[in-house]
Amino acid sequence: VRPKENPGTPHQEEWYQKGWWNGPSWLKESEEVWPKQITTVIFNAATTVKAPNFLHELIPKMSNYNKLIRVVAYVVRFIGKLKKSKFSTFLSTDEINHAKTMLIRNVQMRLFPEEILLLKNNKEIPTKNKICSLNPFLDENKILRVGGSLANSCLNHSRKHPILLASCQFTAMMIKWVHTTTLHGGVRLMDSTIRNTFWIVRGKNMIK
Repeated sequence: VRPKENPGTPHQEEWYQKGWWNGPSWLKESEEVWPKQITTVIFNAATTVKAPNFLHELIPKMSNYNKLIRVVAYVVRFIGKLKKSKFSTFLSTDEINHAKTMLIRNVQMRLFPEEILLLKNNKEIPTKNKICSLNPFLDENKILRVGGSLANSCLNHSRKHPILLASCQFTAMMIKWVHTTTLHGGVRLMDSTIRNTFWIVRGKNMIK
């Protein structure tokens, strides 16, 4: 990370004004031109940053699902690891997964606020609610998932209990990403691929 793109350097103020929402400038480019070498970033242990709730602002500015996750992972690294003396330039699997969890929780809180509040308070979701039939529950990461009869099947956890989503920009980005990774697969292939991880309320209407 070049000094001007490192929030722990003397250029910190400039970075916050121009690059906070987007991260380093090379994140806007294709991954083929991202830095290849492993470098070590050293931060001043005295540096402190108060993290804003940036996800509400960031998601509308992005159009690529995979890049969104990576940008969030880098921002979280800048915020949460400033007191750690060294770390690799490349993102770890844990950092990527943590960024996904943050994004999904944020999106779900906007899509299903009442349902999540009820479940957090150990209350039942009304039978007339649009997701009641899915027997939703909150997992250990406070992510809303589908419950139901597949709990005792031999399928993996994500397939048995997919993450609940509904129509929104984040979901649209994810569908577009699946469309690309399945080599522009048809509706059935995309629906099957998405359901390995997600359950979209009225999802077929979005996939079409």
